Amino acid sequence: DFVAHVEVVRVDDVAYPDVGLPHLIKDSAPAGVTKVSGYDIQYITFYYDRATDDLHVGIKCFTICGDADDNGDARTTSSELVLLGGVDYANFAQTESMLVAMDLAGGPGGVPDGALDIIVGYPAGEAVGSDAFPCASLPGGDPLDKRCFGVYLFGSTRIQQPQFQFRWNNTSPVLPHPATDHNPDPAAAAPDLEWTVSDFNALRTKVGAAPIDRTGNAPWSINMLAFAGSFGDDGIGEDNLPNGGLL
Repeated sequence: DFVAHVEVVRVDDVAYPDVGLPHLIKDSAPAGVTKVSGYDIQYITFYYDRATDDLHVGIKCFTICGDADDNGDARTTSSELVLLGGVDYANFAQTESMLVAMDLAGGPGGVPDGALDIIVGYPAGEAVGSDAFPCASLPGGDPLDKRCFGVYLFGSTRIQQPQFQFRWNNTSPVLPHPATDHNPDPAAAAPDLEWTVSDFNALRTKVGAAPIDRTGNAPWSINMLAFAGSFGDDGIGEDNLPNGGLL
């Protein structure tokens, strides 16, 4: 909803869908229709609201975000994917993940240094050395679904497979930190993801980053990467933005 704002930064993926789908799924589309995975990111937007100190993050997919097989429902698995032995998990559960990781600090004067600091989104697993996620205390144990959404530490110096780099630390001065998932159930009427990280300057201070000048007179920057995908969908690809390294 904030894509047209003058202070929005838009980060585009390639201009066309590039996440692979098995032929059985692609060939199931009606004539003239092209199947596109809901893991295929079109672009990401960032908007820092200087008045409220909120960082808003939007993920625009080519179709319904999280609808792996593009059957029109991110909560169900198509018969074609079932035949292939895959699952389109509902509610970003199990190995299904969408995330944005950010490098905020570590360089001289509290600028980004090329190492990721925090990660926001739906985890597919705990990083090595992580304490139990807060969602583990919910009924049913650790569900690894949309209820685990939040801000986490980035759990490794390596950036590969970021969906498994969500790290919780019960004694970290950084955590917990407030964040809001505005659309945890993407559907045709509202297909994209919109997240808000509140008290963004407080988060930056906690990780050692220089605070943002809320008058808007001084530039600031972050490095980032994004991921969407699952290891349970048997043949459907994943999306990484960028395809290597950080932006």
